[in-house]
Amino acid sequence: MGTLAEFDPYDNAPTDVAYDVMAELRSECPVARLDTGFWYFSRYEDVAAALKDGGARVKVFSHEGKNRATGVVVPEEQKLIMEMEGPRHLMLRRLLQTALHPRLIASSEPYIEKLCNELIDNFGDGEVDLVTAYGIPVPCKVLAHVLGLPEEDHEQFRIWSDEVNVGTYPALNRNERGDGLDGAHPEFSAYIDAISEDRRRQPRDDLFTRLVETEVDGERLTTTERRVLIAALIIAANETTANLISNALYRLVADPDQYRAVRDDPELIPNTVEESLRLDSPTLWQGRRAVTECTVAGTTIAAGERVILGLASANRTEEVFDDADDFRAGRANADRHVAFGGGAHFCPGAPLARLEGRVAISTFLRRIPEASLVPGYVREKWQINWANGPRSLPVRLGR
Repeated sequence: MGTLAEFDPYDNAPTDVAYDVMAELRSECPVARLDTGFWYFSRYEDVAAALKDGGARVKVFSHEGKNRATGVVVPEEQKLIMEMEGPRHLMLRRLLQTALHPRLIASSEPYIEKLCNELIDNFGDGEVDLVTAYGIPVPCKVLAHVLGLPEEDHEQFRIWSDEVNVGTYPALNRNERGDGLDGAHPEFSAYIDAISEDRRRQPRDDLFTRLVETEVDGERLTTTERRVLIAALIIAANETTANLISNALYRLVADPDQYRAVRDDPELIPNTVEESLRLDSPTLWQGRRAVTECTVAGTTIAAGERVILGLASANRTEEVFDDADDFRAGRANADRHVAFGGGAHFCPGAPLARLEGRVAISTFLRRIPEASLVPGYVREKWQINWANGPRSLPVRLGR
């Protein structure tokens, strides 16, 4: 797939994942200085420890200042939640967790199952692309439902999400279109602001209204904070959860024995979701900045240097996961993966993503007794540097 000299986690061009380079790094140089100047952590032990540092009293690694462009100062309100640290991050996270309470997630299950059945009804006979017909619309429409947005807007959500992912936001002084999310992506921002104003005037029983009204320590979100937070939620649904569903279906369809095993034993489905998250991490890496000088795996990293935590590489660490490159629906320790991050920045949407994955897979297997990859299919991932999911998944259906 490539060489260490060519390995740049920030590169949007590759259509596959350099697992061979990651394996070499884990074996020979678990903390490696890349040609781009970043440090790359490849082993589970080091990645997991760095992720948990987000809650340490003496911080070693920070999300702040980890953007690719150097010298960029992003105002607090314009930061995505995954880039924040400190009290503001905790406040926003608590607000999001309050709004995304377990009852709201559990109450979404009937809708998710109904949606999955409707999408399968539209497959027809013969061949179908499971990415466009199933993997993408499930999480996009579910999020629209939870937020209280029109389902039919989900296709526009995908367009806006891709624009943000391949753009330069939040590097404010590098955007050609303007500063901030509203400057770089005015249509996306205007859409969110209009819904916010509508919910302020006419509250509803939905997540959007909760994000407008909920207070933490007496504070509500500002218009800018709410805009950026909701944009982040939409992007996450369009990329990470869609990739989770598509990756899991790819592994099952590519292996008839695993397909039959999980179809015949639905109790394997939750673990199948975890194994998919482990083997094909929807998020390949997360960035950090060293706050203080530190030593990791015998290597000294100076304060201020930027670090890439290889989630996908960590999840294939042979000392943690036996036969780590193999997909096993019944793997006993699959849930030890770090696909959702860890520590103070553990993904707050993980419970909803897991629920969507379980329902999407169970409904598909119940409705489709057999499925196989179209001959000659070669998996290519989306050309978004951090994202890992198939761009297409053409399969033949057996009813």
